Amino acid sequence: MSIIGFQISVGKDRNSHGAGIIMHFKNYVHIIRRQNLEHDEIESMWFELKTRLRFILININYRSERQSTVYFWQYFDQMLKNALDENNCIIYLGDLNKNFMSDLPSNIRNVIFINGLNNIIDKATHFDTRTSSSSLLDPILVTDSIPVLDKDTIPTDRGISDHDGT
Repeated sequence: MSIIGFQISVGKDRNSHGAGIIMHFKNYVHIIRRQNLEHDEIESMWFELKTRLRFILININYRSERQSTVYFWQYFDQMLKNALDENNCIIYLGDLNKNFMSDLPSNIRNVIFINGLNNIIDKATHFDTRTSSSSLLDPILVTDSIPVLDKDTIPTDRGISDHDGT
């Protein structure tokens, strides 16, 4: 899929049912895929964004509801530690299928805290029309070294997705 004004998409298709994950970026942005930081057991892609002042590692993930949360967070922790050995400027994006508006289990809180990540999204991103419930499944996690100037969710047509953008 291509979007006018954006670089050709970089995607990673899922081996089972579903579409996988995809990254779109503007043509003038210098981004390199970092497959060496990816873990085979997680639906994930890593990218390096070069700016004039520094480089930032960007991680995109999807955790299926069918994937064990215990194993996912162990693998996620390994990936983060490998990335942090290289650079302390990390931005995480994705759908974790875990509600960040409720109490997170200690193993998840520990992975986030120990690796110096903070969630900057503070409102619902997922809307279940069957149950009329909402949850924050799509956090943006950043390391302390990333200055956050703005954050919000972007409403999405419910005919297209049950998630808002972040």
